[in-house]
Amino acid sequence: MDAQLFKNCMSRIPTSVSLVSVVDQGFLSACTISSLMSVSVDSSVILFVLKSQSKTLVSINQSQYFSINLLSQSQADLSIEYSGKRENQEIENLQDPWEISQEKFPILRKSALSLACEIIDSKIIGSSTLVTATILSQLTSEESDPLIYLNRSYHSISPIK
Repeated sequence: MDAQLFKNCMSRIPTSVSLVSVVDQGFLSACTISSLMSVSVDSSVILFVLKSQSKTLVSINQSQYFSINLLSQSQADLSIEYSGKRENQEIENLQDPWEISQEKFPILRKSALSLACEIIDSKIIGSSTLVTATILSQLTSEESDPLIYLNRSYHSISPIK
């Protein structure tokens, strides 16, 4: 299958949108992911994908600890902002929308859910890296619906009645 046809097919699969973030040597690094999934309920294992050249991936591998912040439907702008190349931010000078927990996990304010995680393994496949991790704890949870990505645009969800 050619790359464009593959992209078109995959765009038809709705996904949640999250920011994976890490504090490494006094700097916050974060990037957008749309590939988060549970692997094992018994051991709270998740899987997501990052580009292998991602600076955030390098920081995750060095730190071993990071957070995943599920974006709320009002945070599409943050998905766009963190999907491009972005310089690391000094945590001493962080401003909205971030805060750092006592355990040094980055928390995105107003996200639908924030999770503290520890990396288990990473495996390079093509130009991407599959990352498996254990969820250590839930950092925050808002009563907001998550942001959904479908057909190359953002959506909100509504229940079927």
